[in-house]
Amino acid sequence: MKKETVTKILWALTLINTLILLSIVIVWACRHHGHHGKSHHGYHQGGGMYGKSHHGGGKHGKSHHGKNSHYILDLTGTWEGTNRTVSDLKGFKEWNKTVHITEQQDRRFKGNFTYADGTKHFSGVIYPGNRSFSWVSSDSKGYLNGRILGPNTISACYVESGEQSTAGCAELTRQGDG
Repeated sequence: MKKETVTKILWALTLINTLILLSIVIVWACRHHGHHGKSHHGYHQGGGMYGKSHHGGGKHGKSHHGKNSHYILDLTGTWEGTNRTVSDLKGFKEWNKTVHITEQQDRRFKGNFTYADGTKHFSGVIYPGNRSFSWVSSDSKGYLNGRILGPNTISACYVESGEQSTAGCAELTRQGDG
């Protein structure tokens, strides 16, 4: 084989190897920085976590942009599901739960829900990473911790210690236009 042909083949192989390496680096960077496809921060579709991104409050499946953060799911709306609890006083119980998240600014949100003893108003926050949240109420002794399972599905788990200790979780689905 001529030296010229060997040189051309070596250059072609070098170019192919460089393109393969570059592709690997781009895929790795995208997955680890949450720009495209599925990353360790959640599912990205349409430019934001679980949907289109925007500034300020929005409709279901859209996200907030916060300063120094990636995409933040807009939780505003009506969420419904079955709440399953256990306590020493009441044993195992199940009932339908409806939660209204009425306002959200970046990671912070407010809302309410109605139950047998009245209505509870709460304030909450979505944690960095955009997969979990907590909310508290001024007239509660316990804490609610939740997980974002998808653009229209969350889990909300409440725990309270003391005389009326209880623990329970509800998987809630966003309803229509809430």
